[in-house]
Amino acid sequence: MGTGRVLVLVPLTAEQRALVYSLDPATGSATRTEVPFLARSMRLDPQDGSAWLVGRDMVARLAGGTLTTWTIAGVVEAARQFDAARRLWLATEGGVLLSLTPEGAVTLWGPARLRARS
Repeated sequence: MGTGRVLVLVPLTAEQRALVYSLDPATGSATRTEVPFLARSMRLDPQDGSAWLVGRDMVARLAGGTLTTWTIAGVVEAARQFDAARRLWLATEGGVLLSLTPEGAVTLWGPARLRARS
C-alpha cells in the first residue's frame, strides 16, 4: 500500500516485548505502539497496510492505531505473503499449518487436510 508510511519492528529481547514505530517521512512524525510479547517478525497486509506481528504463541494485528492480539499455542512463524483471501499463514512447532483471517478466525491445516507429495 503506497502511503509513504514506514513501519519498524524493534524486538526487546531482554524485556520479552517489542515496539512498532510508524514513521511518516513527509511530515517527520512518528508514533510508537508497545507490543506485549516478543514479536520477531512483521508482515504487512497488502490490502489495508495493517501490520501483523508474530512471536512464540502470539499473533497481533496493528490496524488504525489499534493493536489486537491472539494467543495461538505452538505458533512460531508466519509465511512471507498473504493469500488472495487475506489470510496470514502460520507455522507451528509441530509442523501444522494454520491460517488466520483479519477478523481472527483460525483454520487448522493439519495432517488430515494436507497430503504429502512424493
